[in-house]
Amino acid sequence: MAAIGRFVKNAWNKEPVITVSCGIGLLACALPALSPLTKYTGMMNQAVPYNYPGISPSRSLCMLDIRVIRGFLRLQQL
Repeated sequence: MAAIGRFVKNAWNKEPVITVSCGIGLLACALPALSPLTKYTGMMNQAVPYNYPGISPSRSLCMLDIRVIRGFLRLQQL
């Protein structure tokens, strides 16, 4: 732990801007794991279904492609 303290003190004396930016970056990476909202976000993700009944993603994309192709063919005929 003392070695880390010496390293940070040395880095702060040489390059304070880079030291601060690295500290902000480390804080930004660690903060979501420490946030209480992470717990509630996980609970909501478990409660909400991923696939909704009656909506098939593959079918809706297929129907969209058919409509786009038909519209393109109509434009070609004009």
